[in-house]
Amino acid sequence: MRFLRYVLCLLLVSIFFAATAKADELEEIKAQIRKLQERVEQLEAERKPEPIPPKSQDSDNSIEDASGEKTPKPLNIFGKSVKLTFYGTLQTDVMHDFQTLGLGDSFINEFITGEIPVRGSEAAQKDNRTGFSVNQSNVNLGLETPTDYGSMKVFTEINFAKNISGGPAFQLYQGYGALGPFLAGKAWSTFTDTTAIPDTLDYEGPQAIPEVRHVMLRWTQPLPRDLSLIFALEEPVAELTLPAGASAVNRFPDVITRLQFEPPWATLNASGLYRRLHGEGGGFDASANGWGVQLGGNIDTFGKDSFQFGALYGHGLGHYIQDTQGYGLDAAPSAPGASDLEAIPAFGGWVGYQHWWTETLRSTATYGYVRLWNNAGLPEDTYKRTTYVSANIIWSPWRPVDMGFEYLYGERQTESAGDGRNSRLQFSVKFNFEK
Repeated sequence: MRFLRYVLCLLLVSIFFAATAKADELEEIKAQIRKLQERVEQLEAERKPEPIPPKSQDSDNSIEDASGEKTPKPLNIFGKSVKLTFYGTLQTDVMHDFQTLGLGDSFINEFITGEIPVRGSEAAQKDNRTGFSVNQSNVNLGLETPTDYGSMKVFTEINFAKNISGGPAFQLYQGYGALGPFLAGKAWSTFTDTTAIPDTLDYEGPQAIPEVRHVMLRWTQPLPRDLSLIFALEEPVAELTLPAGASAVNRFPDVITRLQFEPPWATLNASGLYRRLHGEGGGFDASANGWGVQLGGNIDTFGKDSFQFGALYGHGLGHYIQDTQGYGLDAAPSAPGASDLEAIPAFGGWVGYQHWWTETLRSTATYGYVRLWNNAGLPEDTYKRTTYVSANIIWSPWRPVDMGFEYLYGERQTESAGDGRNSRLQFSVKFNFEK
């Protein structure tokens, strides 16, 4: 077939160069060309097209969605269609503290303002230190399948930030199952509004956010007008300052409710919690009621920009405010030697604003503040208040890649008016992957 096409082309070229030939010779050549064309058409008509082999069902593990993009095909497990999601990040952080962060000798990977040493202390002399970390890296796996009771989901998140200093340390960050509106397992506390967390390179973020995860039983009830009501019983983790020989006893789960409003332009949450705090041992036996309220959310502003905010207040919130976790600031006896237990009042608030300079360049600025009203039963060097400030610029040359710089500043003041401050510059590179 190709040979005949070549002959036809040669004849056409011959005609071009024979433009000065006699008319009768040209007519003869044209007649020959017409015969060749007819023969070519006849041969093509007689030729049967070769069948295209069917594409193997195993050769592609994806389907096209409405936008034309390929997404993973659901798996078939025991005759059920199961959607599998697998994603995570690999993040490298390089940090430099211009003053000091850390009450001990180790470099602190997270900018925890509660760990800023008081000026003049031995720890405050360890300034101008640099640290490297990949601890923010994580791996996530999810499975989802439809049932008669709603969607059934299983989700697991693993990261390596178990310790605030040192190298990677494995931990189960989240692990839960859900069937329709019911959830059981370890997840973000119902008191935590994850939509209100600003986009920071620092793992800690604004110190007032109640970033805690608990084992829980949770029910989410959809309501009209973009509303939902969430109720949960969560693992109690009391952090108390007690006399020698006494320890915290968790007798009752933390009870949390949240009203969520999700219009197209925002997510807003109002939360409340109740907890029963109890300590006993060494002749001490006392209880106190803890409670807290929170309002927060994320609001779309101009273009892709957004505003994050949150405020909380209550008594016995030391465990829930991430900057005061681990310091025994839920409750303490009202005075040295007292036999009672008094929940400590606390306030926290934060704001964040994200601005997109271009489609690939964005910045987020944040501010956080925490204040505790300690009683006489706590030492003079106890945490009283802290301030957190950060600003970053992040470039995404390709959608799965983020890299940028972030400046952080923090202050800490103790009950005895001792204070300290620190500035940090952080550079981060994050590779995101998803299947």
